[in-house]
Amino acid sequence: MKYVSVTTENIDEYLEKYDVIACSLRNSRIKAKQLAIMEVLCCTYPLKSILIMNGPLSNIKGFISFFILKEYTNVLPEFLKNLGYCDEFFLLDFDNPHSKSGFKTNNIKLIWKKRKFSIRLFYEQSRKLYRKQSPHNRHFKIMGYDGEIKDVYGYRGDGTERGRRALPVEDARCLINLALPSKIRTMVDPFAGAGGIVYQAKYMDKNIEVFSVDTDKTLEPGLTHYGSKHYVGNSALINFDDYTFDALITEVPFSLDALDDICNALINFDKYLCDSARIVIMLSKEQFRVIKKCVMALNWYITMPFVVNRKGTGIVIIVCTKSTQIYNEMKEIMDVVKNIY
Repeated sequence: MKYVSVTTENIDEYLEKYDVIACSLRNSRIKAKQLAIMEVLCCTYPLKSILIMNGPLSNIKGFISFFILKEYTNVLPEFLKNLGYCDEFFLLDFDNPHSKSGFKTNNIKLIWKKRKFSIRLFYEQSRKLYRKQSPHNRHFKIMGYDGEIKDVYGYRGDGTERGRRALPVEDARCLINLALPSKIRTMVDPFAGAGGIVYQAKYMDKNIEVFSVDTDKTLEPGLTHYGSKHYVGNSALINFDDYTFDALITEVPFSLDALDDICNALINFDKYLCDSARIVIMLSKEQFRVIKKCVMALNWYITMPFVVNRKGTGIVIIVCTKSTQIYNEMKEIMDVVKNIY
């Protein structure tokens, strides 16, 4: 993953080869700029995107900017539709700086490194699709008490910390993107709940082989309906025989009482993860110390720890790897990103 600092001396060299894309964060995640940067980099990794450290529009809250090779610009929307934390994307036009657009600049001068530019909307995610995929509206199937499979909409579990199952669309997409989806052939969610991560993984790439585990047999029909190879059972004890996974992506139960179960599940899955696997975990701030200790005991490296304020709840997202090489490669970009505000 690359980053650059642009100057008045080298700007023309970049603009000759690259387009500049400005990404706007969702209002709900506008304080998670560092996380949004890493999500975009991971999602667009196959397109060799480059973070602009001192990019244009940086004085507008909630904007980040990237270089994309001009030959990749036409296919870029296929990647942007999968992002969670950004939902609007703008193309900066340095060849036609006086073109008018509907972009509200609030009297901000559109000049970057002494080069004037105009700006236009390049791509906007579908709000209709977002609402359809929301856990408040999403189609799901459950096993009723009578043993019959029932269609439900907006299923959210029992609402307890142990049964927390309403992972927002933006968070589910973000977790998957942080695992480098372009490199995932097989993945597993050991605390699947109502399948927010499973659903988004199959939406983003139907060819990913998705596995899931949950102790609640009520959820099996819905997770299977979403395309997962689902197992009913305890993730700390489950046996996957000869399977290996490229990624483990999960939102764990937020209860402190669940810590032993969570750590034992991670210990169990260690042997099923390939050497280059990425592990992406969403947990509560109160759980971080214990889970970090467990991860370190497994000799996993934490490449990205991020704090997210989700409706007043302190959440931590950690990205881990078993590979020393991947850790060293990620450390440089993370040292840069954590200094961006």
